[in-house]
Amino acid sequence: RNQLEMVGCWAVISFCIHMHFVCKVVTVNAADKYTWVSLTDSELKQWYSPTDLCARHRYSHGSKRLHCGVGMGSNNHACYAPFGAARPSYKRGVQGYTNFDSKPLLEFLTQLYETNTTLVIIGDSTSRQKLQALECELLREDKRVKVRGHLWGTLPCNTTLKVYLPPDKQRLTVIQSISMGPNSATCLKGGKGASAPASGAFENAQFIVDQLTASNRSVFIVANIGLWYNDLDLFNEVVPPVLQWLLEVARQPHRSNVVTWHETFSQHWINPTGSGYFSKGYADLQERQPAFKLPHLVDAFDYQVPTCCRHVTNTSYLADWRNDVIHTHLHKMDRNGLISVLPMAAITR
Repeated sequence: RNQLEMVGCWAVISFCIHMHFVCKVVTVNAADKYTWVSLTDSELKQWYSPTDLCARHRYSHGSKRLHCGVGMGSNNHACYAPFGAARPSYKRGVQGYTNFDSKPLLEFLTQLYETNTTLVIIGDSTSRQKLQALECELLREDKRVKVRGHLWGTLPCNTTLKVYLPPDKQRLTVIQSISMGPNSATCLKGGKGASAPASGAFENAQFIVDQLTASNRSVFIVANIGLWYNDLDLFNEVVPPVLQWLLEVARQPHRSNVVTWHETFSQHWINPTGSGYFSKGYADLQERQPAFKLPHLVDAFDYQVPTCCRHVTNTSYLADWRNDVIHTHLHKMDRNGLISVLPMAAITR
């Protein structure tokens, strides 16, 4: 996912969660007002460095991994050029969030510091990209910000980031990122593991959140588990106990806890349904193609377009059941609207 797109998502997230300090207004219906727009030439020059702009037009496979730059990829692997031609979203931003001078995330973390609140990101494997984009957005907003911690440490269990806020870096706010899903069942030492509720999916997350609130801190939770699950029936079993726990956190007395549910990001893989979500069978088939075995012999544009970044053509219940299941259970379990939904599926389509 491109830097500006993920940063744009963080800008929307930070705006949405910022509003919780004023009034609780975030609902999935808010997705209607978020649209992608083309960046102007002046905006492109603000958001991207000369090296980034060069990489957008570079017509080759290779691209050195640049931290907080175009093609930075994940897990120390760079993405491949040409970014501008094969990935048009590199030239777009979320309408209303393309102002380079805005500082929504820095303002939000400052509020967390002032209210003795810890940001807790709980979710699937995209938590790594969220942390990476979070650091990049903070550095964009103010170069004096210092972020310390293991950005890739969320998997398989959890990691902690320390953010030192400007101007003097004496103000410290902590961000917890916790994996929540089937692979998290073995994370808590001495825990119940797979015999815990939801097969242990949130046991470690619950333990860490309990420690935070027991230390006289409130928590601001952004939760998601969608991409860990590829089975609808299993997901339907896991979601109710997960939501029940999150509702208990939201109701905790003597704390100003806020709980939000982060919709599962849309993906753009080739798959048989047109939903864009990862399909192992189709991915295995693609990887057997010559373009994956000998990419240096294949045209760069042909390498990019057939294998990634397909448009989402099917948003029906069966195609996007991860988000539909959440909305269905929240409607039944959360009549008072204690858990707000961040509309990330529509934004990332």
